[in-house]
This record gives sequence, C-alpha cells and structure tokens, in this order.
Amino acid sequence: MTALATHALTRRFGSLTALDSVDLEVPEASFTVLLGPSGCGKTTLLRLVAGIDRPTSGRIEIAGRDVTRLPSHRRPVNTVFQSYALFPHLDVRENIAFALREARWKRSAIDQRATARPSQLSGELRAMQLASETSFVHVTHNQEEAFAIADRVACMRDGRIEQLAEPEELYRRPVSRFVAGFVGRASLLRTTVERALADGRYETGLGIETMGAPGLRVGDPAVLVARPEHVSLAADGELGGEVVSTSFVGGRNEIRVEVEDIGSVLATGRAARRDHVRLAINPERCWLLRYEQEEENR
Repeated sequence: MTALATHALTRRFGSLTALDSVDLEVPEASFTVLLGPSGCGKTTLLRLVAGIDRPTSGRIEIAGRDVTRLPSHRRPVNTVFQSYALFPHLDVRENIAFALREARWKRSAIDQRATARPSQLSGELRAMQLASETSFVHVTHNQEEAFAIADRVACMRDGRIEQLAEPEELYRRPVSRFVAGFVGRASLLRTTVERALADGRYETGLGIETMGAPGLRVGDPAVLVARPEHVSLAADGELGGEVVSTSFVGGRNEIRVEVEDIGSVLATGRAARRDHVRLAINPERCWLLRYEQEEENR
C-alpha cells in the first residue's frame, strides 16, 4: 500500500518555480530520502506534504486520502525540523513528549520513546523507522547519510525528481549526467556509441564494452560513467596520461589523471604528481549514458 503520493505537485513563488509537477510515491513502512543541492525543491516538497505550505497546483494523498487542502494539524503526519528547531537542552523523550502531551497521549506510551540528545537524532533515525514500521521522508544534501539510511533515494534538481531508486541503483545506473556527477565521485568521459551488443551492452569509442541506458543508438554521443574504484593503475591499461593530483579519500588513495583528448579521470592507486601512468577501466562496473548538450549547459 502507498503511504504517501503526490500528483503533479507544483509550487510557484511569483516567477520562480520551486517545485515542478512532482509525482512521488512512498510505500508503507519505507524510508525515502530527498537528496539534492540547495534550492532543488526538496524542502519545499516536504513542507507541502506536512501542510506547512500550500501547493500552487497538484494533489497530495496520504494512505489514499486527499489531504491537499487540509491544515497540518489535521494530517496524519509528524514533522521533525533540524536541530535548531528542537530544545537543545532536552533529550528526544522530552522533545517528543511536548507534542505528545498536546495530542493527549498516555504517559506510559510517551515513556516508551528512546532517549538521546537532538544532535544524535540523525544517527538513530533508521532504527526508529524500522522499530515503528512508519513511513519516513527525510531531507538531506548529505549523500553518505542518504545512502546509509534510505530504502529509496529521490535525487532532485530544479524542482523535479531526476531519479528515484534504491541507493545502489542510483549509484551504479544513474539516468543522467547530473545524477552521475552529484551522487558519489565519478569521471564522466565523452565518447560515442560504436556498436549495440546483446543484453544491453554497447561498444564505445574508447574501446570499452559496457552496460548502458536503454534506447542508446549507434552513432549517439555518449558519456561513460566510471567511478574511481573501478579505474586502476595497469601497465597495459587502455588510457594513458599524467597525474595532476593525489588525495586520500574514503580509506583509499585516489589520483586524478589528465588523459589527452578525454580529460580528467579519477582512479584508485598510488602515484606522484607528474608521473605518467596507464589506467585500466573495469567495463563491468561502468555505465553509458546518452550525452545531452542542453543538460551540460544547465
């Protein structure tokens, strides 16, 4: 059953469209995270669902009931704001108790809630959701947090949901250059589709055969998405270039290599700046997208 659904939900502020015809379904007992850069519309969407703001157009349903015009206090939702909207000197029990007492909860039910300081709240959210079997919609721009706690992540941009998927799907098979570049670290390498192979695989102009998005055609300009952990140093690697920077990221050594006619490539391995190296790309872990000029210009 669907706990929450929005249909063509739109919010405009004068000439600014903060939310642009958003369709979203949140299953029962699930944890959905709205992820995106500042100004993408994630907080506006949450405010509309909570009833704190009203949509310009569109519809909001909770458990199949149209609540679009209901005030927030008549909706079966609870909204937890960021830490500055909580009482910092109280633990979670006392912060929650304030609202629950107003809702005339019994003392015994209130006392069953967990105790923690507000600064610890985000680390306990997943455990709370699983224990309560309640549907959560969480807003963040922190990718690590989103991937750690979510069943599904809605990656937002310019007031729209660019992709809604499980975290691994979002990371491994992004639907656009924006999602590929925003979620995690990646090299986005310009290429072309040379040949369509079986089972959704394509041969690229880089000489790499890999999986790709449906609908790619021979001759299409394309983008190969290669994550740093899938590119390594190899004497017989297909790409060669000069190391321009090194860093220690997420427990591994990363290098940035400038490859002629391709650009900057992130790889895993140890090398010094100005070293000339060769790189091998794991084709089984890459992903091919159609190159859209207008998307690059946005």
